[in-house]
Amino acid sequence: LSHQDSLTGLNNRRALREVLRRDLLEAERSESTLSLVCFDLDHLKEINDSIGRERGDELLVAVAHALRAASRHSDVLCRVGSDEFCVVLRGCDSDEAEKYCKRLLAKLKEKEPEAELSFGIAQSGPNHRDEPDALLSRAGDLLSRAKKTHGSQIVR
Repeated sequence: LSHQDSLTGLNNRRALREVLRRDLLEAERSESTLSLVCFDLDHLKEINDSIGRERGDELLVAVAHALRAASRHSDVLCRVGSDEFCVVLRGCDSDEAEKYCKRLLAKLKEKEPEAELSFGIAQSGPNHRDEPDALLSRAGDLLSRAKKTHGSQIVR
């Protein structure tokens, strides 16, 4: 079965679930933290409707390039929905994850100055451990909170 998104070349939702299951167990064994960053490209539907899907796809590919430029080799980069992405940051707490989000946005704005992203950050460990679905759900809820404040926010 495929584990790769065809447009961006990033991992897909299936790969994310497998990585989370494995990496959460490893973080627990090593008593370290793991942060899951879920984010999306603000206003993609409006861009697709007004300018066209080709422009929307260009923006999604630009996000993938910015992700690669902002990330470490150990980070797991995923496109999990139309305009939704997740990044597994091994050994990072939510403070480090927030810095990562700012770095990612800066990389994206180098090529796409008008682009905006909204982020939700969920940390697992060292004192509280999550199951994969619970961590995904929490990060998704935080992303929803970021979107409710008109986007372009980091919520953790």
